[in-house]
Amino acid sequence: MDRKLTRAVLLALIFAGQLALVGYVLFIFAEPPGHVKMYLEEKPTMSPSEVQLPLSETLDTVSLFAGGEFLGRASGANLFRQSLAFDEGQFLWVILDGSASDEDLLFRLARRDPMEDASAVRGSLQDGVLNFFYDLGSREDLFKNNWGAVGVKELQVSAMMPWAKKLDFIVLSSFRPDHLAGLSFIARLHPTIPVFTPPLPGALAGGPSETDDEHIQSLRKFTSLIGLKPGHWKLTDRLHALVSPVNRKIWGVSYELSLLVKGKEGWSLLAGSGFARPLALVRAARRAVHGKIRLYAGGTGMMIGTGDAAQKAELELLKKEEPDLVIVPNYATSPTAHDYLREIFGKGYRPGCLGERVKL
Repeated sequence: MDRKLTRAVLLALIFAGQLALVGYVLFIFAEPPGHVKMYLEEKPTMSPSEVQLPLSETLDTVSLFAGGEFLGRASGANLFRQSLAFDEGQFLWVILDGSASDEDLLFRLARRDPMEDASAVRGSLQDGVLNFFYDLGSREDLFKNNWGAVGVKELQVSAMMPWAKKLDFIVLSSFRPDHLAGLSFIARLHPTIPVFTPPLPGALAGGPSETDDEHIQSLRKFTSLIGLKPGHWKLTDRLHALVSPVNRKIWGVSYELSLLVKGKEGWSLLAGSGFARPLALVRAARRAVHGKIRLYAGGTGMMIGTGDAAQKAELELLKKEEPDLVIVPNYATSPTAHDYLREIFGKGYRPGCLGERVKL
């Protein structure tokens, strides 16, 4: 009798252990409350063995998903990135190692109403990875190709945990049309995703109007539009925003939002159009974070021709102030400006080719 009882207890313990193991596995791979999927339904066209994406190559990176054809494609681009379509607008994909705590400004702004349940925001911003877009390109068809055919498939084969393979939020550098093309596509999929912008256009203050352009119509579909006033915003310890006024008569917009990302070797500055140009932006960034700027990536606002001595002198001064700066010019940078940057920064110059993945 004792032997039978012992056997029964042993079987019960084994069964309980199996249940616990199954429960643990389900917990590990479960989606957190409020999980927001980002268009991951398609099966990968290539197996993980064909495209290897270890965490060391994925986390703390910015990828250039737009770029002019004259710059060409990034050398050594993987099989997915070889299918990226050239886009004259601006579209950066950022993946950061880390989360936003309840106390971080990013979390509090994304939550909006402190009286509402925060589980959805926690599920998005506290999974260990901040995965977001900075600008959305100049054409919706190109955006859909470059994200759906490339970004999504890279996430599918990446070494990130399943719940981290989603889009957490969007940042718009300005309201220039060639930065907004993906708005309508994302609004159809995830109208509740937080969208951080410079001060919102006056057209959004009232109700819908027949004069609204397509981008204003798309912005209205998002339930969480967060316009940041001019100044320095510490969103998390590692992610800051700088909102600066610009000359509307020249550029057609009133403000630009740049991003600062803290890395092991210093700060990286991500610029949308770079209306103020690199020298002024780097100086403003240094003042904001009281630290070294080691990388500049994105637009430079330097649509110059040959013989522009003033802007070339600005670049020479920037090189003098930041001799170790790595600069990756992409949007709003003319071929002549690229020549100047290559001449002045030497090995610190990296052309912002389509598909380039830059470590932050």
